[in-house]
This record gives sequence, C-alpha cells and structure tokens, in this order.
Amino acid sequence: MMNTLTSRAQAETQPAKAQTVLLLHAAVVNQASLALFARRLRKLGFIVHNPAYPNRKLGIFDCAEYLKPLFQSLAESCPGPIHLAGHSMGGLVARRLLHLWRPDNFGRLITMGSPHLGSPLADIFHKYGFYKKLFGPAGQDLVTGRSIDWLAPWPPPYQIGLIAGNIPIGPGSFHLAHPSDGTVRKVSAQPYGGAAYVTIPATHTTIPYLKRTARLSAAFFRSGSFETSLDAPI
Repeated sequence: MMNTLTSRAQAETQPAKAQTVLLLHAAVVNQASLALFARRLRKLGFIVHNPAYPNRKLGIFDCAEYLKPLFQSLAESCPGPIHLAGHSMGGLVARRLLHLWRPDNFGRLITMGSPHLGSPLADIFHKYGFYKKLFGPAGQDLVTGRSIDWLAPWPPPYQIGLIAGNIPIGPGSFHLAHPSDGTVRKVSAQPYGGAAYVTIPATHTTIPYLKRTARLSAAFFRSGSFETSLDAPI
C-alpha cells in the first residue's frame, strides 16, 4: 500500500508532458560549454539533450543538415513539446534547422548572444589563416552585411526569445561599438521585431553559465515570456 501511495505521489509531482530541450553550442567550443546550463535545465524539470556537432568542419547550413536527423528523432519520440536553445553561432544553426524542418510539437527557440546580423570581428579576421583554422567554414558565415533573413525568414513563424549580455569584456572589447557583450553587438544579438528580449549582466562567454539564464530560459520555454521568479533552487 505504501509503495502504491509513494508511486502515486511521485507521479503527481511530474509534469503531464515533460518538455524536451535540444541545446546547440557555439563555434570553436564543444558540448561541454553547455553542460552546466543543461544540468540546471534538468533540475528545473526539462529533458535535455546536449550533443556535439562538427562546428569547426562545416558551415552553418551544413551544421543544420547534420543535426536534422537527430532533431527529427527527438521530436518524434519526446512526450511533449520540444524546444531549441543555442549559444552564439548555435542560435544561428538552430534558426536554419527550424527552416529546414519544424515539427508539429515544436515549442520555442532561445538564442543567447547569437550574432543574427553578423559579427564585426568576423569582418576583421575572416581572411586570416588563424581565424579560418579556428572557426572553420562557419567562420565565414559570421560576417556582417547580409540581410537577417539569409538563414531563415525574420521574424520567424514561431516564438523566439533573445538573451543578450551587456558586459563588454572579450575579444571585441576595443572593436565593437557599445553596447555589446565583448564579442557580439547587442543590436546583432537582439535585432528588432518579432521576438521577446532580455538583457543580463554577462559577457558573451558567461551567458550560458549563469543561473539567471537557466531560469529565464525555463520561463520562456513554458510560457513564452521571460518573466520569472529568480528564487527557484537549481
């Protein structure tokens, strides 16, 4: 009897349909860069997948093609809605991925410091050998001067939340007009129109490492709004 009651109580504390999140890491780094963010989202009740993908060997379009079978498999097998979250270049890959295929149970997309309008740093360095070696083909996709909808239509036909940092410490500290996160200008991370916005005290690198980012993301995934209590233990 006790086991039955315990099982029933545990079942009542679980969401009716668990929500799934697929994370896409930034350029140069790998999935370890989002491991802490993934752990915090799991503590907040989400099923989280944080795969590696060949971000230094493929351009943004090809990265999306590479991830499409995984995205389809997860969407078809998850019990509830599936969301996407991408840090920096990962947010651009996510937009392209959703342009290729968007499941009926797709929820929302969050991008964290993603250069939707390109990066002036790429303009400066994209012809140099060290940059090409470090960033691979995708680095050439990060230059400015392209329309925002070169990857996919803007505003997108789904809910998108844009998180930007405002601490200008990073490789672009002396090259970017403020405000920026030290790597990406705020106007590029949060282009006007068709999106929810929030700016937090963070550098480009630290955005996904903050507890605030996990709480804001969880709130947006669940409600489409960044309004949230910042007291939830994670």
